[in-house]
Amino acid sequence: MFVWNDSFPRSTPRRDPFFCRAGCSAVLLFAFACSQGTDSLSSGLEFRGAAIAHVHRRGLGYGSGVTPALYTHLKGLGYNSVQLNTFAYQAHNQSTELFWNDPTLTLEDLAREIQSAHRAGFRVFLKPHIWVGGYDSVAGGQWRNNIHFENDDDAARWFSAYRDFLLPQARLAEREGVAAFAVGTELVQLTHPRYEAHWRELIRDLRLLYHGKLTYACEAWNAKNVPFWDELDAIGLDFYYRYPEHGPGSPEPNLDQLAAYYEELLRAHFDQARALHRPLWLTEVGFPSHENAIRTPHAWPSPDLAVDLERQSLGFLALGQALGMLEQQSGQAPQGIWVWKYTTALDGYEQDAYARGFNLRNKPAELVVARIFAGLARSQVSTLRNVRYETKREDSERR
Repeated sequence: MFVWNDSFPRSTPRRDPFFCRAGCSAVLLFAFACSQGTDSLSSGLEFRGAAIAHVHRRGLGYGSGVTPALYTHLKGLGYNSVQLNTFAYQAHNQSTELFWNDPTLTLEDLAREIQSAHRAGFRVFLKPHIWVGGYDSVAGGQWRNNIHFENDDDAARWFSAYRDFLLPQARLAEREGVAAFAVGTELVQLTHPRYEAHWRELIRDLRLLYHGKLTYACEAWNAKNVPFWDELDAIGLDFYYRYPEHGPGSPEPNLDQLAAYYEELLRAHFDQARALHRPLWLTEVGFPSHENAIRTPHAWPSPDLAVDLERQSLGFLALGQALGMLEQQSGQAPQGIWVWKYTTALDGYEQDAYARGFNLRNKPAELVVARIFAGLARSQVSTLRNVRYETKREDSERR
């Protein structure tokens, strides 16, 4: 069963409210001079995007009017696209029921946010997600990439519910002129060939309603196992590769080592894209700002981890260097990159996660992304290792 509900009353938010805030602003100091070279990387980079996470509180999320200042900030960094994420919820990995019962995000809220992004000059990428158990619980195995079914009837019921989740959004996306739409996000086990017919039928139904670009956002390591790329307009990668450990206590990689690792991975993905005659999109790429950002870039930050802004910057520096090297050597560049993440606002939950989390706002990594978007080749990207920064903590209170 699937439930759309656009008439929820105001209710207590699922996340605990916090009223005392600590705002962190970064003062960026640059110790390099950038030459005015050819904008080579961006020649293929149609979408320079940021994922904007919805804060699940009325008045702070999509459609509430809180994002214009954020959009102005992003424009100044060279972004031209924003990714918006909607959510359906299911109780566990084998549940066939999906629910859209979030009182903080209705279709009307989503439409208002799309309109706000368009007014600010951004192209919109709508990327629906599934949350398992209300909040995904990786430790308990309740995660969207583990959704699977033991029999065909249950699979058919799930895809019917999922179709009901997506089609109203596809209609809205068509009406509002959304540039791109994801048919799914990180549903690893559901991309097994036994589900292929369900995906192809769903994609055909979506194309009847929506005429923008369609992709699927796979976990990057699973890209070769997705059987329906030929139905889509781009290969989408949620790019969170761990740097491999070489035994206990192995040292952290330096910039060149990490860049070489990403270059090798990206080269394989570009080879697949070329074989399928499809452009490559990095539908998500991000690094948290804590000490394990390179070893576990996918993991939500624990408060036990030390804050490390340099690790976050290192991840993006290495990515930029890898992309620049590939562009220089073979002319290959992704058509789109969406950085994970920014948020509509900093409520208590997001404020607590800010220091160690993925949010780039006012962190040094913002500059690195701006330079990637500016189209730096390897010789220029490598100079960014000389970036220095200071952070200044300011206490403030949001009422």
